[in-house]
Amino acid sequence: MDNIFLGNNTTEKLQTLIETQNITRIFLVTNRNSFISSGVSDHIFQNLVNCEYRRYKDFSVNPKFEEIEYGVKEVNEFKPELIVGVGGGSAMDMAKLIFHSVDDSKIELMCIPTTSGSGSEATQFAVYYKDGKKQSLDDPKILPKHVIVDGYLTQNLPKHITAYTGIDAIAQAMESFWSVSATSDSKLIALKSLEYTVPTIFNAVNNPTLDDREKMAIGSFYAGQAINMTRTTAPHAFSYYLTSNFNYPHGHAVGLVIPFFILENAKHCDLTPLLNIFGVTSVQQLKEKFQVIMENVGLENDLYKIVKDDMDNFLDAVNMDRLKNNPAQLNKEEFRELFSH
Repeated sequence: MDNIFLGNNTTEKLQTLIETQNITRIFLVTNRNSFISSGVSDHIFQNLVNCEYRRYKDFSVNPKFEEIEYGVKEVNEFKPELIVGVGGGSAMDMAKLIFHSVDDSKIELMCIPTTSGSGSEATQFAVYYKDGKKQSLDDPKILPKHVIVDGYLTQNLPKHITAYTGIDAIAQAMESFWSVSATSDSKLIALKSLEYTVPTIFNAVNNPTLDDREKMAIGSFYAGQAINMTRTTAPHAFSYYLTSNFNYPHGHAVGLVIPFFILENAKHCDLTPLLNIFGVTSVQQLKEKFQVIMENVGLENDLYKIVKDDMDNFLDAVNMDRLKNNPAQLNKEEFRELFSH
């Protein structure tokens, strides 16, 4: 990452970048509605001078391979100097995937999130579907060179989206902190993220100010940075079944799973710094506090109620290879016992 802009004055920052790098064409990759509803169209792009842009928005929430191909075709025709992903995780993923597939070393990538949770603007990951099967791209090439994080762009997020994206950011930071791949640097970034998000999420969901939005946006960015260094752990691995089979948004799904691993992972790593940020004195209280936060932002927090009649499928669906990054290594029957309490 060469240019990371945290805070407001987004238009001025982008205009400066355009002028210093002689950018005349921008290829925008946006969600269908967030480009307008977030205010990004007026706040950033309406007043740009000496620059034209083409917008690509006709793709799925879960990007498909053929949609990537179409985006690449559009880029090759338009010949931009900059690809900009604007929106939630799917828009930024699509921008990354198009950028990865375009054979032009002169094009650069920028991501501008309009939600505070995925952290995609700070990672080298992207997800797409080919022939109905989920594919994951992990390549340093798609770590955005330019990032704008502006809480103003999240001010019109509905309450429920603010809730589950905020929980996603908190969960990512917690997983990064306890990951077996964690380093002293990644732990500091994860804790920095939590210092922004944990004290803020209740107000950000229930009675947000611009300052609350700003803190959640910056905290989400740091969570993305941390998870990019360490990768995810068991809660993420188990969450995908809840999204694909019960339609829980990703952040909510991870939030449902993470409390079950707090006590278990605490047996293998020191979670004291997390206790301090959450304002508790034991890992049991940490588990309870996380569940209270879920409840206070209006999210279902009882995983067992959801999967108790589908436990075998829930356990069988997890990719065991993705569990290797988790401190506690359990077998299937131990997982069954874990999720039954």
